[in-house]
Amino acid sequence: MEIKNVAHGSYYIGKMGFGTPAQELNMLLDTGSDEIVVKGIECISSGGCQGRSYDHTMSSTYNISAPEGDPKKGKEEVSYGSGDVMGQHVFDTISTGPLKGPQMDFLEVHETSIQEFADTSDVALEVVAGMAPGLPEYVGDRMASHMEVRRFSQCLPQNADENGFFVVNDNNPKDNGYQGPFMSMGNYYWAVGIDGMRFDWTPSQKEAGVKGSDTPHTLSTKKFSMLVDTGTTLLSLPQDVMDELDKALEGIANDCSKMDQLPSLAFEIDGTTHSLPPSTYIAEESQQESYSLHKKAPKAGLKVKKTQTATEIAMERARGLKNLYYGKKRFVNSKTGAECHLLFTQPITMNSTLGELGILGMPLFRNYIVSFDFCSRQIYTKPHDGDCINVVGAHPTNREACEDNDIIGCFFSNIGAWIVSFFEGFGSIFEQQGTANQGPRLHSVPNVPKLKYIPGTDRLSAAAKWLLSQSTADGGGIIEL
Repeated sequence: MEIKNVAHGSYYIGKMGFGTPAQELNMLLDTGSDEIVVKGIECISSGGCQGRSYDHTMSSTYNISAPEGDPKKGKEEVSYGSGDVMGQHVFDTISTGPLKGPQMDFLEVHETSIQEFADTSDVALEVVAGMAPGLPEYVGDRMASHMEVRRFSQCLPQNADENGFFVVNDNNPKDNGYQGPFMSMGNYYWAVGIDGMRFDWTPSQKEAGVKGSDTPHTLSTKKFSMLVDTGTTLLSLPQDVMDELDKALEGIANDCSKMDQLPSLAFEIDGTTHSLPPSTYIAEESQQESYSLHKKAPKAGLKVKKTQTATEIAMERARGLKNLYYGKKRFVNSKTGAECHLLFTQPITMNSTLGELGILGMPLFRNYIVSFDFCSRQIYTKPHDGDCINVVGAHPTNREACEDNDIIGCFFSNIGAWIVSFFEGFGSIFEQQGTANQGPRLHSVPNVPKLKYIPGTDRLSAAAKWLLSQSTADGGGIIEL
């Protein structure tokens, strides 16, 4: 399944059907939660939602879920990083592609504060499909069991304006060059043990004599655990690691036009090295207006405020950046003046029975296809070069060859553009070098962020939201994963 990028890859949506006949809705696959949460028709009636929704009155297989002895009669509230939902548990058929799960329990949303549920565009978020394994005794009740899914994997491109892929029941990773297996350390969530967290530099950086590249820089001598989370845009690391990251930024004067001098974030999972380059953990703020996907048109008769005070602008911007790690200094591109952001949350101060906690969000999937095995509760990884074709076998339909630095593909792309705009001149094919904001070019610019970020569009899974909300400056106690 090709999953469509939203807001420069802040999250990705696929398709899922609900009811009989199937009502197709946009869904986000989330390994950081275990429930299926669907925008319901009653949420539209209450005014909390707009656009498409699941209408149980149109399904012949709908049944309400109200177990005996349940004082809430099947009603539940769930919190995500972008807001809360409240609804009613129901049973109905779910489907995606050729797979079907009859009489699946899911939460039909009646009220919500999630802004995306008010979106009416073709990329509106309408379903959160939880893919956490849950406790072993609950496995038979999960979506994977109902749909006879043993394995699933996700791959995201480093070019966040391209689409990614979600693969169900893929071939055995052991036979396809994957690293692992890595046993999930969590009883409830997908979690892996991390060791040897460090900054390291590429051979070309070492050859160029980048400051500090002669030896890896240790960030942590402790082993800790990290949730592998498809539903979170960001990474989360212990405080001491983030302190060292601040020092690395000082070495380049907090200038994100010097990306080629920044190290990769390297670590071991069960002795196997993984590495995340700076192009996947640093983003440049998009010129697109914050919250533009979610702003509602003013009601007729109301006056529209034309200007904002500096305080109002600062407050709105702070709301948009609430999930991000700020760092010690302002982080900018000295050549363009654009704001840059580290795609990290504030550190989680809670500890688990497995040590300190972190989150491996979307930056991991931009460098590795990650396969999850429900039956063995194991995780596999396979590196990719920023384009998922070498691990999935297909390019996304909106692939941008020039952005991927694919010279041959870019050449033919430019030839096509030239045919369309012949009279603009033959030379335009070869002159589209420019900066990162000037469209197609034969060679990508290596020393600027590849990712764009629209404040307020990042997402946190239910697990990430809870861990961050419980974290305090004094530590948040010990939890069981």
